[in-house]
Amino acid sequence: MINEKEMLTNNIGNNIAYYRKKMNLTQLELAEKLNYSDKSISKWERKEGVPDIYVLKELSVFFNVSVDDLLNEHKIRPKILRHNQVKAIMYSMILFLIASVLYFIFRVLDFKIKTAYLFIFAIPLFSLSMFIFNVIWKKIILIYIYMTIFVWTLALSLDLLFSDLKSYIVYISAIPFYIFLVVLIYYIFIIKRKGYKK
Repeated sequence: MINEKEMLTNNIGNNIAYYRKKMNLTQLELAEKLNYSDKSISKWERKEGVPDIYVLKELSVFFNVSVDDLLNEHKIRPKILRHNQVKAIMYSMILFLIASVLYFIFRVLDFKIKTAYLFIFAIPLFSLSMFIFNVIWKKIILIYIYMTIFVWTLALSLDLLFSDLKSYIVYISAIPFYIFLVVLIYYIFIIKRKGYKK
């Protein structure tokens, strides 16, 4: 039977690994931020030892949680509810629900607009919403994917909305905007995070 000391060691190891992964950090990156060796982090996560009380306090400040959060066992929620991407998609799909309602209203009232465009216009809003969620969660690959979808579907929407404009003007104008966002995201999440040194 597992004793209290082993339970505490397990909880601390699991919680350090949990919060580290939640912040998208490797063991080495966490060790560098705390000025410890990655071997210490690995040892704690493998439940072969525990950090002392000063290090626990430092970890709690770094992870922005209480020391109790590091000591106590987390309640496991159903995986579908824990998965941030599923929740983000559900929230963002509200935009398509709004587009569907507007489509129905415009059809009933017989508005003289191309109502099918509402669904096309919802795509950049959906991708912008997903982009923001993933910026918060620091999911680099998904940030780039949703940013790409956002920029080019926004260009398509503007092309459809302003039909008197020449299409190539809209798409050519989107190129520097897209390049700017690519470089900005790279700087914020890659260079700055790794602490670029000259």
